[in-house]
Amino acid sequence: MATPSNGEAVTDGGPSGLAARVTASLAADDAAGAFAAASTYLSLHPDDAHALQFCAIVERRFQRHARSFALLGRSLRTAPDDDAIRRNHDDVVKGTLAQLLRMADGEPLLVKALCDLLPLAGLSDAEMAALEQVRGYLLQALLHQGVAHHQADRWEEAAARYRAVLEVDPRHADALHLLGKIDRQQGRPWAALQRIAAALDIGGLPPEAEHSLHACLNDLFRELEQRCEAKDYPALLDSASRIQALCGRHLPAPYRDFMSALLHNASFPLYSEHGDHALALACSEAAFALTPSPRIHAQIYDQLRLLRLATRDYARAWNPKDWALVHGGSPEIWDGSPCRSLLVANSNGLGDFLQFLRFLPEAVRRVERVFLRVRPDLMPLLRNSPLLRGVTVVPPGTPVETERECELFGLPNILGLDPLRVPLPAPCFPLPADLVADWRRVVRRSDRPHIGLVWAGDAQDPRSIGLAPLLPVIAGDGAGDGAGDGAVFIALQNNVAKAELLGRSLPDNLQDFGLQGLPNLAAIMMACDLIVSVDCGLAHLACTLGLECWVMVQRHCDWRWHLEGDRCDWYPRARVFRQAGQGDWSAVIGALEDALRLRFPAPAPIPAPAGAP
Repeated sequence: MATPSNGEAVTDGGPSGLAARVTASLAADDAAGAFAAASTYLSLHPDDAHALQFCAIVERRFQRHARSFALLGRSLRTAPDDDAIRRNHDDVVKGTLAQLLRMADGEPLLVKALCDLLPLAGLSDAEMAALEQVRGYLLQALLHQGVAHHQADRWEEAAARYRAVLEVDPRHADALHLLGKIDRQQGRPWAALQRIAAALDIGGLPPEAEHSLHACLNDLFRELEQRCEAKDYPALLDSASRIQALCGRHLPAPYRDFMSALLHNASFPLYSEHGDHALALACSEAAFALTPSPRIHAQIYDQLRLLRLATRDYARAWNPKDWALVHGGSPEIWDGSPCRSLLVANSNGLGDFLQFLRFLPEAVRRVERVFLRVRPDLMPLLRNSPLLRGVTVVPPGTPVETERECELFGLPNILGLDPLRVPLPAPCFPLPADLVADWRRVVRRSDRPHIGLVWAGDAQDPRSIGLAPLLPVIAGDGAGDGAGDGAVFIALQNNVAKAELLGRSLPDNLQDFGLQGLPNLAAIMMACDLIVSVDCGLAHLACTLGLECWVMVQRHCDWRWHLEGDRCDWYPRARVFRQAGQGDWSAVIGALEDALRLRFPAPAPIPAPAGAP
C-alpha cells in the first residue's frame, strides 16, 4: 500500500485500479488527486506504459503540455505493440490536433507553442502530416493577427507574431518583409535592410516591398552623406560595402550610381590630401564593382586605373576585360583587332603623350593606316622619331575619317601590353646634328657641370616648387662646398613661370636662353650633364631623350613616379626626390643639395705656395 500526498491510502490494484482512481478523481474535478494517484503508481512502476499514459493525461489537465506530450511519447515507446496504448495515444493526438485547429485564429501564439511541443508525443508520419497542415493554417492566422497589430501601431505585438511565423518557416517572405518594416519604424535600418532584401530574394512579394526597400535605403543613404560631409571615409566605405552585401542584385540602379559616385569622389581626397592610397584604392574598387551607369562608369574606371598604376599593378590596371567592360559598347572605339584605319588622340598633357608614344608601333602592326592627332608645337620634335614610322600625323581640328579611334593612354589596355617590356628606342626623338651642335656651343662656355632646371609646371600647379626656394641651391654658399658651387644652371622654363626670373637678384651661375620651342629645348637639354625638374612635361622630355633626370615630386605624387623609392619603372635614368610631407619641399631641397655635392664634387682648392703672404 502507498500513501499519496493528500494523505489518503492508495492500494496498488494494477493498471485497472489506477485507471479507476484517476478517472474518479478527474470526474470529481480533483486534478490534484488524480495526479497524486498516477504519480505514486508511476513511482512504483516507472516502466508501466499505462501509468505513463495516465500521468500524461493528468499533466495535460494542469496545462503542463511539454511534460504531458513527453510522457505520452514515452508510454508508446515503452509498449509499442499494446493496442490499447496505441489507441489511447492516437485519440489524444487526434483530439489535440483538432483542438489546435479550432484555437488557431484566436490564440495563434499558444497554438504555435503547442505545435512545437506535440512531436514529443511521438507522432506517426500521418500525424506529422496532419500537424504540418495545422501549421500551414497557423501561419496565416499569425500573419493576419500580426498585420492587425501592425496597423494599430502595436509594433511589439505584431513583431512577436511575425517572428513566430519565421520560427515555423524561416523563408516566409511576407513575415520577413513586415518584420523589416517594423525594424525601420523602430530605428533599426540595417536590420530592416537585411530582412527586406532577404524577403526580396525569396520572392512572391507585393509591390509594397519595393517601396519598403527604397524607404530603408533612403535612411541609410542619409547616413552615407553624413559620413561624406564629416570626411569619415572609412565609415563610408564600410557602410557602402554592407549595403551592397545585403542588397546584392536588389540595389536599384539610381542608388548604385549614387553610392558609386560617393565612393569615387572620396578616393581623390583620400590620396591627394590624406595620402591614404590603400583606402583610396579600396573606395575606387568598390565604386567600380557597383557597375554604375555608363555615363559615369568611364570616370570611375580611369581613377581606379591610376590608383592601380601607382602600385605598379600593371596587370590589373591595364586589364583588357575591364577596359572592354567600360568601352566595349562603343563600336567606334578600337578593341585591338585588325582594322583598315585608326585615329589615335591624346586628351592628356605633354607628359602622357611622350610617355605613351612607345605603344604606338604595336598599333601600327595591327592597323593598315594609323593617324595620330598632334599639337602643332610637337610636330618638329616628332618629325624623325622612329615611334611614328608608318603614322600619319594630323593637327587638331583636321577632319579625318577612320574606321576606329582610341586614346593614346588606352593603348596598353587595348593591346594587352606589359609596359616594362616596351622600352623606348634610342634615340627616341632624333634632332638635327647641326641644331644639337649649335646649342652645345652656346650652352657650354666652360668645362663646369651644366644642370638644366625646371621649377614649375602649369600655373598654380601644386607639383611646382617655384624658383625662389631653389636659388640657394643654385648659388651655393660661395665657400667652395655649396651644392651650386662650380656648376652652371640653365633655366629651361618655357611657360609663364619664366617670369619668376624677372625683378630679382639672380646668381651669376644661372643662365637663361629665353622661351624656346621643344626642339630647341631638347637640344639645350642634350648639352647639359643633368636635368633637375619638377613633375611636368619637360621632365618626360628629358627622360624620353635618355638623359639623366632628377624629378622632384609631391608626397602624394602622380602614379608614374610610384608611391615610394627613388627609381621609376618607365625611365631608367630618372631619380625621384620626394616630399616628406605633402606641400613641404624642404626635405626635397636638402636631399637635392646633398645629391648634387656627391654628383659634382667641388674641385679641391689649390694650395698657396710656401712663403706666400
